[in-house]
Amino acid sequence: MSARSITRTHLAVLLVVLALCPAAWSQSATMGTVKGKVINQDGKPLAGAVLVFTHLSQGRTYEFKTDKNGEYFSMGVQSGEYDIVVKYQGQTMADRKRVRVAGGQAGNPNDFGFQNQFDFDLTVRKEQSEAAKHQQEENLQAKSGFERAVALNKAGNFQEALTELEALAAKDPRQWVVHYQMALSFQGLKRDDEALASFKKAVELNPSNAQLYGALGAFYIKLNRPEEARKQFDLAAELSPDDAATAFFNLGINFINNNDFKSALEPLKRAVELDPSRVDAYYWLGVVLYNSAEYKMEGNELKTVLLPGTREAFEQYLALAPSGKYANDAREALTAIEATVPASVRVRKK
Repeated sequence: MSARSITRTHLAVLLVVLALCPAAWSQSATMGTVKGKVINQDGKPLAGAVLVFTHLSQGRTYEFKTDKNGEYFSMGVQSGEYDIVVKYQGQTMADRKRVRVAGGQAGNPNDFGFQNQFDFDLTVRKEQSEAAKHQQEENLQAKSGFERAVALNKAGNFQEALTELEALAAKDPRQWVVHYQMALSFQGLKRDDEALASFKKAVELNPSNAQLYGALGAFYIKLNRPEEARKQFDLAAELSPDDAATAFFNLGINFINNNDFKSALEPLKRAVELDPSRVDAYYWLGVVLYNSAEYKMEGNELKTVLLPGTREAFEQYLALAPSGKYANDAREALTAIEATVPASVRVRKK
């Protein structure tokens, strides 16, 4: 072969190589090498661990097993976003990790900018697991202590309940239910100032709970502070308009329980205005009106003058609940009205 033909042959080979280079480079740019190490919960290399790489867009998976040094290494991994899970003897050993596998030079372990080293240190997971277990145990203890305190309060053992609750509040002062139960304990022990402070603290920690305002309002009634009580029940009604009738009914009943019939009148009226089907409210409204009757002397005879709506309240109760809880009492009240209130001095609602 002549020198000229050799040169032509070499030139042809060179052209073929140059023609192939772009394709070869393009393929390598989409592939990368991955490597890393897995440390077990005792801080030692974990041999035999399986790392499962799942390509997010393609769904393809790769599995790599660690050697005696806890290390894994593999070439020819498609670049892209992956989720990695570490498994050992069928158990998942680490939380799922999302990574990006780089191709090309960034995926070359001999390159300074290598990006595909994904290590797993399971000692962190162990610490987190132990911390979570400890927290769970504390939560269970707190739950048991709280349940004991609630039971003790219901049984009237207020001092024992308070001891449990104060320990819980010392550990976590942000639990409104604990402060609410403390308020009940203090109330049972007649430590009114501390009970009031605990009721307020519960409201402060859970300001959207309408029932807490009702509880605070009821306590104000026991303290003979009716205006502050009304304010709390008004707030409860604003927070939960669907339960406003219940809030005012409860306010009225609390006043009745405190023998304050005069203060009970308006909230009971509001209760039936907001919910005309609220049966019990009519009965108690009738009771309040009847007990608020006026008396006057006509000659030598004492006459009873009913407040407007007295008879109607009892009649409305019986119309809605003829066999209701207070049906007999309502009928007796109407009979008493017939017997003691002459028609000439009965006052009816206009």
